[in-house]
Amino acid sequence: RKKYSVGENGGMKLNEDGGIEVYVAADKPEGVPEENWLPVKRGDYDMDVILRIYVPDLEKFKTWQAPKAEMLSAAKETTADQAKKTARDALEKAKEAAKSAYEKVKEVAKEAYEKAKEAVGSSETAK
Repeated sequence: RKKYSVGENGGMKLNEDGGIEVYVAADKPEGVPEENWLPVKRGDYDMDVILRIYVPDLEKFKTWQAPKAEMLSAAKETTADQAKKTARDALEKAKEAAKSAYEKVKEVAKEAYEKAKEAVGSSETAK
């Protein structure tokens, strides 16, 4: 999905204070309006954020400060991280299942060997 702006032309939803919160992320964060999300590719860190202000109130503009960008998802687990963790968990369970199956086969083979050895021994003593 390609989208390059949030605003009147690109669509937007105002927050409770009447401001616009823009989220730049690979996956749409939960609870964020679709209109306020700018999708990016993972690793696409070489980007610029541009704020355009048309017909500002010049008096208010004298004391106004541009908002600071905050990185919110750094501590959260990404979808890719979750997928990797799920895959690692599945691999670990498969290893455990394979080990258990190997031990069972080894046990059955040992029992079969002992029975065969016993059968051969009893047939030789019967001669």
